[in-house]
Amino acid sequence: MTIVDNADAGRAGALDRCLAEEAAVTIRCYGGPNVPDLLMARPYAERMWAERERHRPLAAIAGALLLPVRQAALRRDPPVHASFVISEHVLTGLERRRKRPDIEIAQLHRLRESADDRHASIRIHHFESPLLPPPGGAFTITTDRGGRHTVFVEAPGEPGGLLTLQDHRSVTLYAEWFAALSEASLDEDGSRVRIDKALKERHRLPGAGLDAVCDKAASEPRPRRVSASSEDASGLT
Repeated sequence: MTIVDNADAGRAGALDRCLAEEAAVTIRCYGGPNVPDLLMARPYAERMWAERERHRPLAAIAGALLLPVRQAALRRDPPVHASFVISEHVLTGLERRRKRPDIEIAQLHRLRESADDRHASIRIHHFESPLLPPPGGAFTITTDRGGRHTVFVEAPGEPGGLLTLQDHRSVTLYAEWFAALSEASLDEDGSRVRIDKALKERHRLPGAGLDAVCDKAASEPRPRRVSASSEDASGLT
């Protein structure tokens, strides 16, 4: 496959995911080792895409350009039903990273605000959970009004870094994974408490420019979402 083919595949995969999220009535997302793209605060997203560009430039460029459109889909009327599972390792990184503490605090505030939104479901997959995450890492499942399901899997080995699946077996497998991850995670109230703990830990570390970055993050439009139950998987079998 040529460089041009890889570029085309990368753009196509990123655009397909963006369009699927725009058309979705439900979105289920496991963020793997990172904050889910749809929940990234602007300064955190800018840093993340810059880091990804060094390793996967085509996917990073397409992803950065489409992220505002993808996040806007969560604020539409009627709102999409969205549910997120976030690894506790992600919160630990936000608690402890020292290079730009202001960015981590802005991101934690974004997560906390999203967790408070009555249209959101955020659950933390905690360290003591007996269930290991899937080997493929981050993935998103979208379901449109016609009941069509699509899975987008972060796959560095694929052109554009994204694998798109629509066959019944794959969709069912990832839906079951998401349901199991949700069940093995802290509930929504416990997840809020865990994010609060991360914020308290983060505020104990020195940071520069905190007020400006937090004000910037707070001024961003807050997504409106309706909780998506892990029971959505039952309609796939």
